[in-house]
Amino acid sequence: MASILIVDDQPHVRKLVSKSLTSDGYQVATIDDTSLTGEYIRKLQLDLLLLNCLSEGFDSFELLMDIKREDPKFPVLVYVIKSLKAIDSLKEAITGVVNENRLPNRTRNLNSFNMGMTLPT
Repeated sequence: MASILIVDDQPHVRKLVSKSLTSDGYQVATIDDTSLTGEYIRKLQLDLLLLNCLSEGFDSFELLMDIKREDPKFPVLVYVIKSLKAIDSLKEAITGVVNENRLPNRTRNLNSFNMGMTLPT
């Protein structure tokens, strides 16, 4: 099953989306610190990134542009969760991305993906 990173600064939303996707068999990692996003994409060989577009703690658009500059084809879904029904819609979108890109773990060139970020040692 596909490997997904959720980038969201709202802990309750991260947990809700993560639990829902994990119960569907996806491998899920979550972070609220965008400075780690590039390292997570490289180290975890992620297939898909989910990005909360209404984040208060970081600029979602800037992060999206950084990711797309490094790999224009890397799949990113930008989402807003305002109700439980929105999670169903998000899961449908994930299924579409997974099927279209023949995930998991497609090959991509992210060796130069940095954005000035490193994982703590």
